Amino acid sequence: MKETSSTHTQFEQKSMAKLLLLHLLPAIIWLIFYIPLARIASEKGIPTMFVMYILVALILVPFEMGFLCYQGKKMNGKLSLKGVVLYREKMPWWQYLVFGLISLAWLVLIIFGGSQIVNFLETNLFSWIPDWFKLSRGGVEQNAPSIERTMWILGLIFIAIIGPLTEELYFRGYLLPRLTKLGKWAPLVNVTLFMLYHFWQPQAFVTGIIAMLPLVYIVWWKKNVYLTIGVHLFINTFGWVMDLLQRLGSS
Repeated sequence: MKETSSTHTQFEQKSMAKLLLLHLLPAIIWLIFYIPLARIASEKGIPTMFVMYILVALILVPFEMGFLCYQGKKMNGKLSLKGVVLYREKMPWWQYLVFGLISLAWLVLIIFGGSQIVNFLETNLFSWIPDWFKLSRGGVEQNAPSIERTMWILGLIFIAIIGPLTEELYFRGYLLPRLTKLGKWAPLVNVTLFMLYHFWQPQAFVTGIIAMLPLVYIVWWKKNVYLTIGVHLFINTFGWVMDLLQRLGSS
């Protein structure tokens, strides 16, 4: 889908303050609920990751997708993302393959190669964060079967599939095109705000920006959100499967 100049004029007029708020508001709302619930869960021996999964399902996904649907209804008079989710220009299949593999390789390299940086920041710069705030998974043997099953289902649906899809439609399909007034700085601003949105893992802020920036620049350059959707889905699904296998292996 080609974006017309009139469409660009429309979203370039949105204020930067509003765009900043739209980047961070979902996580602010999430944080308001997570802080008290995570503290209670930690005191009762319930994994805070369980709380995270539930709030992704009940707050983050409904807010982001609901906002997009609301904008589509207002723009088109029906539930449609036409004109709302942009950057849907076509690419040759080989570009999906090449850019996808390069982005995945870079992500894996930075995630694993930057683990020492993340650990250093968590130990030194963010040591003041209380344990109950951190995302704890617990062992399979420590969790009730009902909690374990629910975590497995929520993780598959919302962390591996729906969550990444919704985030990319919202952050790269809606918000990134509306930062066009920033020119070549738009991807950097978008990625930086996206990592700030991840309040629950401040120690990964720096490595997250480095890992995601090339992919988002490609999306901005090629005007194609499908690439980042595919990469995000793959990396989250892979991480979810590896976490599941690790938990099952420790049981």
